[in-house]
Amino acid sequence: MLRPVVDVFDNVERAWLHAVSDPAQLLPGLQMIVEQFNRLLGRLGFERIESERGTLFDPSCHEAVLHVTDSDLLAGTIVDEVHAGFHFRGRLFRPARVTVAAPPHDVAD
Repeated sequence: MLRPVVDVFDNVERAWLHAVSDPAQLLPGLQMIVEQFNRLLGRLGFERIESERGTLFDPSCHEAVLHVTDSDLLAGTIVDEVHAGFHFRGRLFRPARVTVAAPPHDVAD
């Protein structure tokens, strides 16, 4: 069961070792590792919770870690994802930790 995790580790280690000799390849290598890990999580039954910018905050699967004023977004929508959240076989495994747009403050005259 852990063999696929070890395979991902091998690729992380390989990227780390090559970063010194060929730094330009580090970013594409890391992108490939993230994609590999996402596929592995999917095969194991994990589904990433949607928490892209502009998505409506849902307290059943999101945890607000910060509220910020953002004039480009409606209050109660996600500004940024701090940590990814996951469902595991249809149940909440870990909520997505997000920054949420707050209503603008009223300015007194």
